[in-house]
Amino acid sequence: MNSLNDIRIRPLGTEDASHLWEAVRESLAELQPWMPWCHPAYAIEESRAWLETQVAAFREVRQGILYHVSA
Repeated sequence: MNSLNDIRIRPLGTEDASHLWEAVRESLAELQPWMPWCHPAYAIEESRAWLETQVAAFREVRQGILYHVSA
C-alpha cells in the first residue's frame, strides 16, 4: 500500500463470500469461544448465506457495518 489514497472502503457484497470464509477459517480458534455460529466445519455456503441476508438488510435500511477494505 503506497498511501491512504490507495484504500477503498465499500459495503460487503455476495462476491466477497470467499474472502469472508477465508478470514473465518484463519481465525477459527479465536472466534469459536465468542461466536456460536463458528464451528470446525464452517463452510463457504454459510458465508454466502450470511452475506445474502446482510446485503439485503443493508439495502433496506441503507445503513450497516459491513465493509471491505482493499489496497
